[in-house]
Amino acid sequence: MQTKRSKYAAIWNLLKEKHYCLIACNNDTKETIRKAIIKRKDTDKVFKQSRMRDWRLDINIKKDSLIEFRLVPPISKLTVEDI
Repeated sequence: MQTKRSKYAAIWNLLKEKHYCLIACNNDTKETIRKAIIKRKDTDKVFKQSRMRDWRLDINIKKDSLIEFRLVPPISKLTVEDI
């Protein structure tokens, strides 16, 4: 049996890779997308075991028709690669 892949997995995977993602969306769906990405972060076992496990997920939904995601490392763990 094949498991159904989340339609938000692509957003989460891009965010993990690039640490930033800006999405154009309907204002009515912003809260759904925000909650889905938070859930993906909280349930991603590989992410929780990676060096990024302490990174903070910042979400900006104040811009009209846009939602902005950013993974931010804690200041105490910044490395040259993070800058």
